[in-house]
Amino acid sequence: MNYKNHISKSFENLLKHIGALGSCEFFLIVIIFFVLIGEIKISLILWIGFILMYLIAIPLRIIFFKPRPNPKKYSNIIEKIKVSSFPSMHSARSSFLGVVLIYYMNYAIGISIFIVSLILIIMYSRIYNKKHYYTDLIGGFAIAVVVWVAIYSLLYII
Repeated sequence: MNYKNHISKSFENLLKHIGALGSCEFFLIVIIFFVLIGEIKISLILWIGFILMYLIAIPLRIIFFKPRPNPKKYSNIIEKIKVSSFPSMHSARSSFLGVVLIYYMNYAIGISIFIVSLILIIMYSRIYNKKHYYTDLIGGFAIAVVVWVAIYSLLYII
């Protein structure tokens, strides 16, 4: 393997790992972390947001089924939901988590810039790894925004 191929493989591997920060597992680990440090309000916001994002995304994935750039086969409705490209749940989860973390950190500018940059890299990794199209990422981001606005609005009503 020459030097150029090695760098390319390393870059691909890095993007794959960064993309994992938008995974369901990572999101749930963050919720557990906040519970363990006693931040129940933030963990509840994350948990409710997680549920709401799926309640919005699952019907969209069924109604507006869109194959991924590298299509996967499916044989039942559960598999169809999983292999649907639109909307990107990595985009939704990472965007929602990012907004909640920025809120939790009182909108600190340095941390906000870092978090937004990380979200954009996660989204880019989904395109680069041929998991989604740009419209899928926009759809996931839109879900995160809608859920955050709903939850944030409720925080001030309650």
